[in-house]
Amino acid sequence: MPCSNTHEFRGRLPRPSTSQTPDDWVQATTAPITSYDGVAHPVASPAGEQYSKPPPYTPPPSTNDATPAARVTDHPLTPPQTEGSCEKVPDWKPALSSTVLLVIWSAQAVHLLTMLWIPRYYENQIRHGALNFEDAAELDSRTPAFRSAYETALERTEAGRNIMDADDDIVVAKFRALWMNFVESRVFEWNILISITLVLIAASPTIFQIPSASSDRLIRTLTFLSISRAVSGLVFGIILSLHFRSPLTKSVAYVRGWFQESRQTSLSLFNFWIVVSLPASSTVWSLILFVSAIFGLVWRTDVLRDEGNSPVLTHRAAAAGAAEEHPLFVSTLRASITILFLVDIAYAIWALIYLQRRTKACLERRVDI
Repeated sequence: MPCSNTHEFRGRLPRPSTSQTPDDWVQATTAPITSYDGVAHPVASPAGEQYSKPPPYTPPPSTNDATPAARVTDHPLTPPQTEGSCEKVPDWKPALSSTVLLVIWSAQAVHLLTMLWIPRYYENQIRHGALNFEDAAELDSRTPAFRSAYETALERTEAGRNIMDADDDIVVAKFRALWMNFVESRVFEWNILISITLVLIAASPTIFQIPSASSDRLIRTLTFLSISRAVSGLVFGIILSLHFRSPLTKSVAYVRGWFQESRQTSLSLFNFWIVVSLPASSTVWSLILFVSAIFGLVWRTDVLRDEGNSPVLTHRAAAAGAAEEHPLFVSTLRASITILFLVDIAYAIWALIYLQRRTKACLERRVDI
């Protein structure tokens, strides 16, 4: 059915007088509806009369007219259309949003690459292995009264009783047990990493006892970087191991806070996954740099034998290479050691602040419950 021409109705309908009945008023104000193709559709009034001749067709007002009055319809059921009522979204806003998301994603990818994608490994282990996020969502939807009762049960379990001895909810008990298993696995892993970093710290300075290695700037820089990363891994491992050994990290309040934050910081450059992966990434980088220093020692030196058949390590063209060293290369090596050391200090301070904030939030949540 073709659309009716709403511009046939000109002006507001008159209000009925006190002497007119509603039927007389409707009959006096009813007009036929005429479509755009000129076909008349008569409308019957309450009195039974029909209009056979439509009124003359009036074209709709032009939208190109500059006068605001020409752009306003008089139909009582159509809202007035004025210029500027529909605000158009600028074309640069979607492009800016896409650019910002691309920059954030690129920064996150570069950061994860420097962390050797170890945070993703822990996240996938949580999501698909150690813990079930559906159980975590059900845990997050518990009422405060239930959490209060469960916190009371936790006080008994932390005192030495088994978690299954208390008459608690199965989902909460299962989730807490899985979380404790994950934390204990990480603490055991951090203890192993601490032992590896101690071995690297003790073995790396032996490279400086080789004359050719101590005179080579590249090998010396790789060794310094390896020691720096090993010390960082040792510090991070000790901090996290001591923090997650406390009974507070095994409570439901801590698990709920971790779960809520892990859902809200998916695009964050600094979150829970970055913190727990600091010891592993630092230790792996220390191993990579130490092995690189060993291979540099092998490929950048010659093995000669003197008249007494005793092996002597001599640097390949040491005298010529010392004269050709560029100052920019030397400054770059020194700056890399200094910058990496400052970054490790910043990560250590940030990890301490983050863990302190998580502990404070956990204590407040337990008090509020």
